[in-house]
Amino acid sequence: MSGKTTCNGIAKAPIKVPKGAHSHPVAQDVDPIDYVFVLVPAFSMLAFTSAVEVLRVANQLAGRGLYRWTVLSETGEPVASSNGLSIGCHGRLASDIGGSRIFICAGVEPNKSISKAVWKWAARQWAFGAQMGGLCTGAFALAKAGILSSAEFTLHWENIDGFRELFPTLTPTDKAYVVDGRVSTSAGGATSADLFLTVLQQDFGSEFATIAREMMNISDVRGPDTSQAASRAVTLNSRNKRLIEIIGYIDTNLEADLALDDLAEQFSISRRQMERLFAKYLNRTPRQYISNARLAKGRRLLIETDLSVMDVAIASGFNSAQNFSKLFRLKFGTSPSRLRAGS
Repeated sequence: MSGKTTCNGIAKAPIKVPKGAHSHPVAQDVDPIDYVFVLVPAFSMLAFTSAVEVLRVANQLAGRGLYRWTVLSETGEPVASSNGLSIGCHGRLASDIGGSRIFICAGVEPNKSISKAVWKWAARQWAFGAQMGGLCTGAFALAKAGILSSAEFTLHWENIDGFRELFPTLTPTDKAYVVDGRVSTSAGGATSADLFLTVLQQDFGSEFATIAREMMNISDVRGPDTSQAASRAVTLNSRNKRLIEIIGYIDTNLEADLALDDLAEQFSISRRQMERLFAKYLNRTPRQYISNARLAKGRRLLIETDLSVMDVAIASGFNSAQNFSKLFRLKFGTSPSRLRAGS
C-alpha cells in the first residue's frame, strides 16, 4: 500500500512493505492497524526500534500492510535519542487521533524530557478513548496524564525509585511488560519486542508471531509475568535463600532504619551468620551493602527528580544531608549539588 492519508489533520505515513525471501500470508482481510509513536528528547532508541521492527517484520511476512506507524514529536522536528542519533518525524502533536494505538517513547531523565504539552496531549487522547502505552520510561507521561490510576504498569527498573517519589500513590510492577486493558507498557530495551510480539500473536495468531520472532532471531518471548531484572540468585551468584530474602528486603526498604540486629532477627538468623553470608557471596559487610545501595538510590533520585538534597537524603535512608553528601562525594567523586548541576 502507498499514499498518505490523514486523521483529524495529522498525516499518516505511507505503508512501505519490504520484500523478503520468506513470506507467511495472513488470511484475514483487515484494514491496517495504526500505531502512533511519540518521541521525547533522550528517548531509548532500542526500546523504540524493538517495537517498530516487530511491525515491519509482520508487514514483510504478510506481503501487505498489516500495520502502519506514524512518528510524532511535540514540534514535528527530529528528536535526538539518548545515544545522540536523531529520528525524523511525520508531524507534530495536533488535534486528536482516533482508532490508533499510541505509545510515548521516553528514556533517560524522563521527568525533565517529557513536556507538559506531551502529557496534556496524551490525557486528551485517553479521554477520547485511545489505547495508550509507554516504552521504557513512557509511564512518566501516562502518570502525569492521569492514565495509570487504575492500571497495572511498568517502566525501566533504573527509574522506579524516582517514579515512586514523584507519584507516591502509584505502584509500578517490575514486570518486563504489561497489557492492562487500554494501557500497555514495557520496561524498555528488548522488552518492547516482547510486548509487541505478544500483541502480534493476539492480532494474527501464535504461528504468525512465532515466525516473526524467528525472523528477528529472538530465541524466546518473555511471558507477561516475567521480571525485567535478572533474579537475585543469578546476580548474587548464590542460591542461598536466606541471603536472597535479606537482600530483597533491604533493596525495597532503604529508607527504613535497617538495624542489623533487627534484620537478623526478622529472618531468623544470627547477626554473625548474616555477616558471614555477606562476606562469602558479596565480599562486603551488610553495612557496606546498605550504604552503597542507599547512595545508588540517592544518585538516581538526584537525576530523576527535583527533590532537594535533604529530601533525597531522607528518601535514601540517611539521617542528614551532610552525612549523605560526605559519603556521596567519597563514592562518586562529586557532590550531590554538582552532579545535579551537571558539573
